[in-house]
Amino acid sequence: MKRMINETFTTGNGSVQIKTFMHEFTYEGEREEYLDMLRLGSKFNMRYRALVCFYGRDLIAYKRKHLTSPQVNEFLRIFSAYLTTNLEDDCPDSWSACTPEFWEEFIIEYIPRHITITKKQMEMKNLLIQLKRFICWLDQQGSCSWFAFVEKYVENVIGEMMTCERALNDLFAYTYPNYNQADWSPIEDLNNIMANLEQCDTTVNSIFEVRKMSESIVSLYDIDTTRTYELIHFPLKKITPGILLDCVIGKKYDDIFWTLYFTDTVYPNKAQKYICFVG
Repeated sequence: MKRMINETFTTGNGSVQIKTFMHEFTYEGEREEYLDMLRLGSKFNMRYRALVCFYGRDLIAYKRKHLTSPQVNEFLRIFSAYLTTNLEDDCPDSWSACTPEFWEEFIIEYIPRHITITKKQMEMKNLLIQLKRFICWLDQQGSCSWFAFVEKYVENVIGEMMTCERALNDLFAYTYPNYNQADWSPIEDLNNIMANLEQCDTTVNSIFEVRKMSESIVSLYDIDTTRTYELIHFPLKKITPGILLDCVIGKKYDDIFWTLYFTDTVYPNKAQKYICFVG
């Protein structure tokens, strides 16, 4: 019996293409094994194509060891998405074929995109701990020998990564000052933000490097267009020069300075090498 997995995606010109992966069942009970792996994979939103890639069975095996751990589940959700959705066809064909850049991109560019707002502000640290534990387990299986590199790299960047998380939380509180209140209405706040943006003569949605900072003014450098913007009323407490802000800024016709309206992600500066602008 053959198992066929279809995945549909839309190309840049609007046409739809379907990728088909086929696996032939060669022994009794293999179909049930695949169904069980699909069931476990669905717990952390692993795409079906992972089962025909080198990493799928390892992610399932690791999940099976930690069935009740929400921390492991969240790590696997993010890591499997990095492998299947972010890298797509550029993914290596084995753990040993991965490069230092493979791990670096995941750590400094991909993880920051998935940090959630929490009071403890430990999401970054927890994900990096889970990454190291997973790599240690992989090494023990004889699949690779990446733990020493990943451990050293995390040690070197964790301070800056934690700074990014604190900055993201601070910027979130700036955008949604009432979010800690029991009656907070995120929809109402979003509507207010959109109304303010509509009053702007010009808006820019890009990724900016924090440059000069003073008590009241901060300079943001657009890493795509190389243009510099001066902002006021900016929350400076947790912001440090060099970090990257994926955010929306705007300016009304008679304004001299720009205003920050929304921040999506905060990256360490080194993430620039993995950020590509399309269009």
